[in-house]
Amino acid sequence: MAKKAKLLLNKAVYKSDPNNPAGPFTFEKADMDQVVKYVDAITAAIAGLFFIYGQYEAIGDPDEGTIILPKLIDFQT
Repeated sequence: MAKKAKLLLNKAVYKSDPNNPAGPFTFEKADMDQVVKYVDAITAAIAGLFFIYGQYEAIGDPDEGTIILPKLIDFQT
């Protein structure tokens, strides 16, 4: 999925005018929607791994729903 997202992000560069390599670049909405879908799936998978290994914090009200985030690490100790 990460490679697909990267290809879609670079698609506008590949299709751009070779005489103007600095752009501007035109990104198609459908492509960007796919990028968001892929990156969202990757993020959810990573959060799921943290949950499975017990390295997470649940933020929010349990009665209304929580969001799972990776456990914070204090790098100074």
